[in-house]
Amino acid sequence: MDGATALTLGIFLLSVIPSYVHGLMDNRGTKFVLGFMENFQATLFSELFITTSKSLPVSVNITSPRWHTSGMHLSLTVVSGTVEQVNISSSLRMTGSSLSSKGLLIEASDEIVVYGFNKEPFSNDAFLGIPCDVIGSEYYVTAYLPSFFSSEILVVGVSNATSLQIKLSETLQSLVYFQGGNFSKGQWINFTVDAYDTLQLQSAGDVTGTFIKSDKPVSVFSGNVLTAVGNGTADHLAEQHISVDKWGKSYATVPIPERIVGDYFRLIASEHHTKVVIQGLDGSFQHTETLTLSKPGDWVQRHFSSSLYAFITSDKPIYVVQYSLSQVNRNMADPSMIIIPPMELYAAQYVFSTPKSATGSYDSYFMFVVKKVDLDGLRINGLPLNATEIREFPGGEYVGGYVPLSEGTYDIRHISPICVFGGVLYGRGWFETYGFATGMRLTSINEPCIQNSQSPGDGLDNDCDRKIDEEIENNQDDDGDGLVDEDCAEPYQDRPCFATPCYNGGTCIESGANYTCNCIHGYDPASDCRSTIDFCLRNPCPHTKVCLPHLGGFTCVCTAGFTGTDCTSDIDECASSPCIHGNCTDNVNGYRCLCDAGYAGLHCESNVDECASSPCIHGNCTDDVNSFHCSCDVGFSGITCTSTVSSSECSSSNCNVVSCSIFNLQLGTACYYAWVSCLLSALVLATLSFCVIFIYGIKKRQRDMTTFCVLTLICDSGSFAIAPWVASSSAKNADAHSKTKAPVVDSTEV
Repeated sequence: MDGATALTLGIFLLSVIPSYVHGLMDNRGTKFVLGFMENFQATLFSELFITTSKSLPVSVNITSPRWHTSGMHLSLTVVSGTVEQVNISSSLRMTGSSLSSKGLLIEASDEIVVYGFNKEPFSNDAFLGIPCDVIGSEYYVTAYLPSFFSSEILVVGVSNATSLQIKLSETLQSLVYFQGGNFSKGQWINFTVDAYDTLQLQSAGDVTGTFIKSDKPVSVFSGNVLTAVGNGTADHLAEQHISVDKWGKSYATVPIPERIVGDYFRLIASEHHTKVVIQGLDGSFQHTETLTLSKPGDWVQRHFSSSLYAFITSDKPIYVVQYSLSQVNRNMADPSMIIIPPMELYAAQYVFSTPKSATGSYDSYFMFVVKKVDLDGLRINGLPLNATEIREFPGGEYVGGYVPLSEGTYDIRHISPICVFGGVLYGRGWFETYGFATGMRLTSINEPCIQNSQSPGDGLDNDCDRKIDEEIENNQDDDGDGLVDEDCAEPYQDRPCFATPCYNGGTCIESGANYTCNCIHGYDPASDCRSTIDFCLRNPCPHTKVCLPHLGGFTCVCTAGFTGTDCTSDIDECASSPCIHGNCTDNVNGYRCLCDAGYAGLHCESNVDECASSPCIHGNCTDDVNSFHCSCDVGFSGITCTSTVSSSECSSSNCNVVSCSIFNLQLGTACYYAWVSCLLSALVLATLSFCVIFIYGIKKRQRDMTTFCVLTLICDSGSFAIAPWVASSSAKNADAHSKTKAPVVDSTEV
């Protein structure tokens, strides 16, 4: 099968790139020596996936230095953000218990990350490649039982003339057949290997707990050709192991996502009388267990439910391995073996890509453990993590969970390089599963520690507290141990924005190794949004000396008469129409009313009293709007009653009221008729009085009633007959006289 066919069957690419400087003790390196164990068949290529975090292209050479049959010799270039897939002939896989020279050498001009994928249809697993600068000389391995075929161990030599000692597990239930010899549990197998030699041992029993020791560093792998974990389907198991000097005392476990059958965990001791405590939360149920592992290589297996989040702690270093159980009742999954990273070796960043399976696509998940206070700082490709599930561990300081991932490449890191977290990438398909730690620091935390001067990002435990690069070089005690800047991490170089340089909610925008801050309005980008902008420095208030700055702007205290943000708008005091009877002229901080004629006052609200000056000299004044009129006293006339009226003027056209006396009676004049009228009125009054007296006398003399009534009637009739005639006659004569003279009414009223 050619490389193109293998690519269509499945591409699995991974990179795990903690953001550390060159030479840091982690899973990045420039030299790897790897091998592939036997799978249950050999129809597909094995695969390597290679990537880098370096800004410049990295040259990579892949060879099989001592295997020339279908040998390997390939050169390629890898750049940051890309992953190169390399197909490895299945002939380079080991078979049975045998010694060969199928070791692969991967060399690079700068640090790279390598991942291996041993893939067959419905049988595959993956491992994270460990570079030569952090491999060790002492290992304990794991596998599983019962195995459909065999459990297996692979040791790959890195240096010539390496003395190798292998002590088979005390719990091994079957023999190991190697070069004509039969080896049973507890026995030692001594051998010498050279560089790129590959020694594989297989057994029908479980090799878990087998101890490997060498006088020079070697690469060690183990697993199963094909096995079920629990009841159900079977799969290939494979992992490259970390040496005992890097084992930890604190582990946190997250269950395989979206399963109901739970997970198996195996715990292996490295020293005598190791006390182990398991504390977990299964929903609201508290799980607690204490156990003791008597001697190195002793191991126990525990079944955790699919909802148990647990801490596993010990007083001496231990190894923890998680097993995904077989598929049952179409609960899609398959066996997989995953090395759980110690919490002491957590990193602050992981970069990886999800795979395609041999038969399609995987459902992939990123499983994580992080301090609760650091959860919001996790970023996935620069965005908040948004986990599907988050559960607390006992005590509430840590939380764990998972995030479903579609196919692609991911950069998951914390915004602070000293906030570390654990990560595992897990995927499942139809009768296929893979799983591995997404990376870890690989400092020898179990060897005697000597305090030494630190260099930021050196990857060492400089203060011997079993923690690595736990502070930022900022003259502060970040880890709370009373020391300042004693074990510092290197700031992010490739992604400056992940160091959160923008404060107060500012957004960081990267441009290569540089950045700019897009601040919330009011903060100064030149200060990384630390300081507020003083908008008053621009003298934005021209009509006042008082400017009050605030976040995002300023406030002008305007002088009287001005308004607006910058006090440039003159207040229109005429807008309220204050001049009631007049026109308004606006001034600065005031107005002036031009009153209509006849009005006065500040707002033209008062009618001017033209009578106030007493213009009617001989009469009464009545005020009008912008005028007055006089009602003159008798004998006066004119606009202001200043003219005297003579008696001769009574008949003139200037009078309509006459004043008469017996001395000015002239026949045919108004005064004449008036006099006659008065005389007749007096006559009527006398007649009436006479009749009353007469009637009264008759009554007193008791005249007959008939005579009394007749006289009364005569007197009444005469009086009322004379009076209308007199009045009518006088009025007619006076009216006739008036018409003859054509009188005019004057404005003065007397």
